[in-house]
Amino acid sequence: MRMLTLLCVALTVPTVFSAPPKKEYFLFESSDGPPQLAVPIPIIGKQQQQKQLVEQAKSEDNDEKFKAVTEIRQMLENSRENNTDKQLIDEFVSAGVMDSLADCLSYDNRSRCELIRNAMGALAIIAPRKAEEILELHNLIDFLIYLLRNWSHNKDKENAASILRNIAHKLVNKAKSDDTDDKLEAVTKIREMLENSLKNYAMKDLSDEFISAGVLDLLVHYLSEDVSQPQLFENAMGALAIIAPQKAENIYNAKNNTEYLNFWLMNSADDKQLKNSAAFILKNIMSKLVEQAKSKAKDVKLEAVTKIRKALEDSQKHNTDERLIDEFVSSGVLAPLVECLSEDNASQPQLVENAMAALAIIAPRKAIDIFRIPPFYTVVYLKNWLKNTTDDQLLKNAASILKNIIANDCVHGLDYRVFSNLFDSRNTEVFEQAMWGAYHLIS
Repeated sequence: MRMLTLLCVALTVPTVFSAPPKKEYFLFESSDGPPQLAVPIPIIGKQQQQKQLVEQAKSEDNDEKFKAVTEIRQMLENSRENNTDKQLIDEFVSAGVMDSLADCLSYDNRSRCELIRNAMGALAIIAPRKAEEILELHNLIDFLIYLLRNWSHNKDKENAASILRNIAHKLVNKAKSDDTDDKLEAVTKIREMLENSLKNYAMKDLSDEFISAGVLDLLVHYLSEDVSQPQLFENAMGALAIIAPQKAENIYNAKNNTEYLNFWLMNSADDKQLKNSAAFILKNIMSKLVEQAKSKAKDVKLEAVTKIRKALEDSQKHNTDERLIDEFVSSGVLAPLVECLSEDNASQPQLVENAMAALAIIAPRKAIDIFRIPPFYTVVYLKNWLKNTTDDQLLKNAASILKNIIANDCVHGLDYRVFSNLFDSRNTEVFEQAMWGAYHLIS
């Protein structure tokens, strides 16, 4: 009997004491009986973990900082794959992750490429949902613009561009607001960002992002004559002046562009900077149009010459044609316009019509320059159109140009062999009337 009892104890003891508990439970005392099992309590919650990572990312210890930022990026990437990124981003932002990432993305850390790479990757995931919060981190925006131009790693530059693109869209949307303060704040910020990109030689990259967001129509709209906020159109004009050297054609394609620019060129006498900005933008537009007017591609040439004509007509409405003509002529507009009048372009009546109309606007101020375009064929071209055209408007413009050439005494000094054949015109009556006034044609 004694041996049997010992055997039972030996078999029972290991079973009772060797098996580990499957879960950790917390006990509480009960006055009615033995201790009770409580609900399991996690040692650290998810939000607490995120908060600790955010704090760790601010650490002075570079290794600790790097580990934290790397884990933040990995968590965000995983959440994006699982379509749970919205909640995680909200939690991270409420824990203060923006300041931690901004701390990593600074000029002081330029030598720590992997840290910047992970911080940039994390921010690129956050940006589509939190662009406005990123805008509040002023030094961060400057550094992103710096990276856009000066960083060698393409993926990092793509992330920087992605972040700035989201910011650009956010600002453009904010600039469309009915709230005047929001509108002014957004346009001012757009100008500041463009100015900063100019300093960092990243203007083209940043302007591409803003243009894709639709900034040009918006900025040009704020140049309208009925704008009641001077600061708003000053910032809009300043932003356009920065974009103009790279994106003159895009600015021209914005609605009512030359109308508004010519208006401010004429009506901003008290504000020299505003007037100069308008002139600078127009000059860049003109240079681009002149370049395109020299194109061998017929459609490109026609579009450019049509736009040149419209810009000149707009300047006449606002009495800014003198300054605009000077800028156009200095940009080399006369040679391509005169070339459009040659017989080679007879199959393109619209091209000839627009070139002739543009020259007719320019002629009262620049007749000598038009006449002297090598190889002195301007008068020959005009004579041919006077002889052969049946279009009254074309005839009227050709006669007007010739009248200005003769009124400026351009004929003297011209080789007789070039000029003499003008008097062989079969339509001598029309030609003589055009040469010596053509009042019935240009009245």
